[in-house]
Amino acid sequence: MLDFSEKYLLNNSSDENSILLANQYFYKGDYSNALKILTEKKSLNIEEQITLSKIYLKNHLYNKAFHLLSQLERKQNIGNYFKARIYLLLGEYYFDKRSNTEAVSYYQKGLLYAKKINHSDLIKDAYYNLASLFLANHNVNEFDIYNEKYDSITTINSQINQEINNSIFHHQSKIIEVKKLKKEKLYHIISGGSIILLLLILVIYSIIINKKNEKIRVTKTIINTLKEAQEEKEVVKSEVKNQIKTDLIPREKEEIILQKIASFEQTNKFLSKNVSLGLIASQLDTNTKYLSDIINRHKQKNFNTYINELRIKYILNKLTSDSNYLNYKISYLAEESGFSSHSSFVSAFKAYTGTTPTIFIQTINQSQA
Repeated sequence: MLDFSEKYLLNNSSDENSILLANQYFYKGDYSNALKILTEKKSLNIEEQITLSKIYLKNHLYNKAFHLLSQLERKQNIGNYFKARIYLLLGEYYFDKRSNTEAVSYYQKGLLYAKKINHSDLIKDAYYNLASLFLANHNVNEFDIYNEKYDSITTINSQINQEINNSIFHHQSKIIEVKKLKKEKLYHIISGGSIILLLLILVIYSIIINKKNEKIRVTKTIINTLKEAQEEKEVVKSEVKNQIKTDLIPREKEEIILQKIASFEQTNKFLSKNVSLGLIASQLDTNTKYLSDIINRHKQKNFNTYINELRIKYILNKLTSDSNYLNYKISYLAEESGFSSHSSFVSAFKAYTGTTPTIFIQTINQSQA
């Protein structure tokens, strides 16, 4: 999406696109340019003001952030959606100022308005913020309550997204089936042995090329997996030494967390089906907000994708180093690598390697024959 928005803004630069450009800089961590975009505008709508207050918080301009959010809080008839976002940002302000009572109050107000409009993303943010706050204050009971709610709504959202993806897949499958029927009908209409022979040759040639490309792609994946296994330790050490100080986490604290993450990756704790952001944060002696931020910036992925890729790397190493694993069922490989279901394992495997476990194993067997 960031690549898409960059191309769009290059071809459609205008005052109306300032909010898109500001958000583009914001999500890339360039808070100075994001701030510059909005402060240069003569007037801001409510969406832009909320975004500006968010940028103020990231730049530690707390007085400006509080002043703007207080003005927005007093506005009438702005709707429950904007109220929820304003209260969550005020909660973040008080969280950063270590005013825990006020932070909890505003986070819960934000949660209340998010529930009024049944906005799953805002509800999830509220649960996440409350869990982070209670974990930072070593309130384990409250952390467990909100972390469980966060995990629950995250799972529900994932299921909804999966259902949407399945619907799209089935729709596309029907389109492909219709096209296939049309081609079969055309095939029966066309007469002449030479034309039929030509079509058969083209189909066979296409299959051969596709199989060849598939084998090349899987072979590259195997090579990359073996290289990653050899270089991973040195890469992690290099990344830890070259980390840039962020405005959210002190440099010393960030380096300590990165070292603990590197140690965590050398264990097999990520294979546990019960692994969660809260559990790992607790094991690394930090909070979920810090851990999530570091994984997003240094691994360029969210926590779930990060854990799934560690699991896939683990099973790829087993498949390429232990021939016994080539004879195991896919369901066993999913269980071995910590996935809760066959389908989630296949999806994660294909997302990382570009092919399915079955084709991957077949290619290895063929190359060893």
